Amino acid sequence: MIIAGKTDIGQIRAENQDTWRAGRRADGTGWALVCDGMGGARAGGLASRTAAGSMEQQLWEAAPREAENGGVVLAEAVSQANLAVYQRAQEGGSSTYGMGTTIAAVLVRGRDVFYAHVGDSRIYLCRGGILVQLTRDHSRVQEMVEAGVITQQQAKVHPKRNQITRALGVGPQVQVDVGSIPVQPGDCLLLCSDGLSNQLTEQQLTGVLSDTEVHHRPAQLIQLANQAGGPDNITAVVVQITEEELHG
Repeated sequence: MIIAGKTDIGQIRAENQDTWRAGRRADGTGWALVCDGMGGARAGGLASRTAAGSMEQQLWEAAPREAENGGVVLAEAVSQANLAVYQRAQEGGSSTYGMGTTIAAVLVRGRDVFYAHVGDSRIYLCRGGILVQLTRDHSRVQEMVEAGVITQQQAKVHPKRNQITRALGVGPQVQVDVGSIPVQPGDCLLLCSDGLSNQLTEQQLTGVLSDTEVHHRPAQLIQLANQAGGPDNITAVVVQITEEELHG
């Protein structure tokens, strides 16, 4: 597999509170994650870095547990990352009160992709020029869309579009959504913060993921989001599934 990622502060924000991590273990398992922090001052950045660091450590340490389901590994890692952020928030007093972060994470093992998420950072699958969103946003506007109150297009500009209903760190426990999907050579996974997904159309995402060289995709996506205004931090991580990964 090929993994490439990039994060950018955007055009408006004073600090980048997004974090991404990725790696490939000795057993051939690959993983990637995106966190989008929230909180006053620098607390959002602290939250996203804390969650990402916790996840990274756990995913490396999970390597020997070959028999365990990848979804279970991810869910446990996210739960532990949640506790790490929560404890850090409690220790920081008023400066870290209420801080939290989204997370979107994937684990690629052989022909299967396991994924987990909390919040409105997204995971997409692009296959044969068709883009599918694997995750469901935990947000106020998503609830309104599902209730038929607003359309998906209206959700992109709704004043409550940044209000999420679930995040890491706001409590000692968190509900984690997990799933899995079989993959094939040529598939591309995209993990991104809402600074990207709110600014680009699915057609734009599909175009870049289908027609741009893998290592250049994150930078190209970020450039388009900045050209569209870049009102938020922007992070994009792509995981390209190769023939070698599935058969080697």
